Amino acid sequence: MAIDCVNNGWSVGVNLASIDLNLMTVLDALLQEQHVSRAAARVGRSQPAVSSALGRLREIFGDPLLVRTQQGMIPTARAKEIRPLVEAALEQLRAALNDQQFDPLTSTRHFVIAQADVSAAHFLPRILPELRRQAPHVTISVVEAWSNEAVEALQRGQVDFAIGVFAPQQEEFGSKPLVQMKEVCIGDAANAAINNGPLSFEAFLRIPKIILERRDSGTVINSVLSTAGHGSNVVLRLPQFLGAARAVLGTDLVVVIPDAMVEDLPDRDLYSVASLGFQMPEVQVSLIWNRRYNVDAAHSWFRELTCRCAVAI
Repeated sequence: MAIDCVNNGWSVGVNLASIDLNLMTVLDALLQEQHVSRAAARVGRSQPAVSSALGRLREIFGDPLLVRTQQGMIPTARAKEIRPLVEAALEQLRAALNDQQFDPLTSTRHFVIAQADVSAAHFLPRILPELRRQAPHVTISVVEAWSNEAVEALQRGQVDFAIGVFAPQQEEFGSKPLVQMKEVCIGDAANAAINNGPLSFEAFLRIPKIILERRDSGTVINSVLSTAGHGSNVVLRLPQFLGAARAVLGTDLVVVIPDAMVEDLPDRDLYSVASLGFQMPEVQVSLIWNRRYNVDAAHSWFRELTCRCAVAI
C-alpha cells in the first residue's frame, strides 16, 4: 500500500513501512487545531516532539502544510486537500480496532455533551430514563457551552456531541434536527405588562428586560433588539436561561425564552407567558457531532437514542 504525495511536482509512492503511522494522528491534530501547542496537548506529546513530527510530515508530503502568519498558523491548499482523507483513514482505523459489537447493557462508555443549561434541563430528563433502562453503566458529563463554544469543543475533540442552535456547519460535522421551538416572553405572574395578549414590538421594547448572552453568542431576540439601539431597555444580561427565568420573579422584568422551556420551569404558576406579536424565526435545536465518529457503534447508538427521545417529546 502506498500514499501518493507530491514532491517537486512529481507524484511519488511512499511505502507505509517506512513511515511512523503515529505521524497521521499528529497531522490530524495539527490540521484540526492549527496550533502546535494545542495539537501537542491533544495527542499527549510535547511541543518539541510535535514540531519535529511536523518537519517529517512536511518532508513526506513535500509541502509546508501549515504556514505561520500574523493571524496564526494556516493550512496550505495541499493541507486542506488531504485533511478529509486523513480523517477518513483514521476513522476507518479506529473502526477496525474498536469492538463494534456494542452492547448497551454491558457498556461502560462515557459521553461528553456540550449544551446550554436550558438544553440540559429540557432534554436530559427525557433521555436519562431510557438511557438508564437500556445502558445502566453508560455515563454522561455535560459541559455548559453555547453554539460557538460547543463547535470549538467538537473540533478539538473535547466533547462527543453538542446540542443547541447552530449555523450551517462545515462538512466535518454530522447533524440531526431534534425539535423546533418558538420564542415567548415570560415574566412574574403579577406583571401586568404581559397579561394582555401578544406583545407588539413597540410594547416589548418599552418593557424592562433581561437579555441572554454568553461571550460572542446570543439568542435570536438579541439580533432583533440590536436594530432598536438604545431604546431596547435592557436591565440585566445573563448567560444562563434558568437563572434569567428565576430573576424575573418579583420584578417588572421579562425575558424571552423558547416555548418548550416554559413547561420545564419549576413553579410554573408563578409566571405569566405572552406570545410575541411580531415576526420571529422559529428556533431549530439540533444534535451535532464530528463525522469521524460515524462508524463508532456506541456513538451511533447514543445519537439514535437522543433523537428518538427528542421526537417523542
